[in-house]
Amino acid sequence: MKLESLFLLAFYLIPLIAMGIVSHINYKKCRIQFSAISKGIRFQRKYQMLKSLHPDREGL
Repeated sequence: MKLESLFLLAFYLIPLIAMGIVSHINYKKCRIQFSAISKGIRFQRKYQMLKSLHPDREGL
């Protein structure tokens, strides 16, 4: 029983660790892109908020 549970644990952990490593490498590669995208989203949210606060102003 112990061996079975250990095997199952390894079976679940190995793909998780592999996915973690792969995503970490991808994150290091695309960190600039990710930050640019998040900045763009943040800017868009601020812009939408300002637009909703001042609906009469078009060229904000």
